[in-house]
Amino acid sequence: MFVYELVFIYRIHFQKYPEICSLCMKDGHSQDKCKEQRLIKFNEDLPPLDAYHKEVLDKLCAHVLGKK
Repeated sequence: MFVYELVFIYRIHFQKYPEICSLCMKDGHSQDKCKEQRLIKFNEDLPPLDAYHKEVLDKLCAHVLGKK
């Protein structure tokens, strides 16, 4: 009985933890290597922001943050 307990503890101690992704709940990879998390890479740069669109974004951010 005593030998069995030592062998059982020895086998559990050296087992690796299962690698399960917290995003897609699949095993075999972690969250930082999840294919569902990766964003599409665009090859084009965005055009510069003009004054009108900057003002619209400023108003939107102020509205969301509750500032008037």
